[in-house]
Order: sequence, then structure tokens, then C-alpha cells
Amino acid sequence: MNYKHQNKHGFTLVEIIASLFIIGMIASIAGMGIVQLANGFIFSKQNAETVQKAQLAMSRLVKELTSDTTLSSGTSVAIIFTNSRSTGSHQIRWDSAAKQLLFDENTAASDEVILTDDVNAFDLKYYDSYSTPSSPSTSYSAASSIIEITLELDGAGDTSTTFTDRVFLRD
Repeated sequence: MNYKHQNKHGFTLVEIIASLFIIGMIASIAGMGIVQLANGFIFSKQNAETVQKAQLAMSRLVKELTSDTTLSSGTSVAIIFTNSRSTGSHQIRWDSAAKQLLFDENTAASDEVILTDDVNAFDLKYYDSYSTPSSPSTSYSAASSIIEITLELDGAGDTSTTFTDRVFLRD
């Protein structure tokens, strides 16, 4: 019996399996690329939120410490002051256990509000002079004219970001 197949139609099983394998490889590579794009978007969004939280907290600190403020006392992690806008003294302090920066509207009533959370470190340094650089102090004195605020927040991917600002006190 002589069978002649002049017109071969269709695909062999080996061709179908090879095609499916190639399509699967291309799909898995494309899927990994999409996952990386999504992770990058989430990472940048979380870092933007961290920067925004830090900017809000630093702006509030600078505003509180520069608007007709009289400082009572200060350490490296807390400061007590009064200002002309409200009665009583106010306190800004870092709660290292809760990793929160707290603002107390009235130290007598203890009604603290959270300025920001996820705070790894908060440091206040006090300088005595505008013009001559001096070594900073960790406590406030009447001669202090500059306060350097350093705030370190947890960011995306277990990274920490440090923000620093200086407040020039009015005489």
C-alpha cells in the first residue's frame, strides 16, 4: 500500500507543545515586568507619603517655634514654649516607644495630638550664635538663637529618610 500525502494539513503534537512553551515563557516574562512596575509604583507612593508627612510635621514645628514664641525649656527630644496666640505652655516631644512625634496644646491638661508617626529619631540641637559656628548643645539656654530640628521617618521598603531644618529664634 502506497499512501501519498501530497497536502499535509494541521499541526503535529510537537509543534503545538513548542508553541505553547514559547507563549508561556513570553507571558511569564511579561508578568514579571508588570509585577515590577506595580511594586515600583507602590514604593514611590509610600515614599511620597513619607515625605509629605515629614513636610507637614516640620512646617508645623517651624511655625510653632517662630511665631511670637518664648521658649521655657528644651532637651534633645522635647521642647516647652509659650506663644502669643494661645494661653498656657505647649510641648513638642518624641515618644520613642510609640515612634510618634507629639504636640501638647496645653501641658496642664495633657491633650496631646500626634504630629506624625513612624518616627525613628527626633533630635533638637541648640546653637548660641547666628554668625559664628559653635558646637551645638542638647539643652536650651537663654543664649540659644538657633534650633536645629532633625526628624527621621520610616519609609517604604524598610528605609529611613532624614529631614533637617533650622529655626532662627526672634529676640
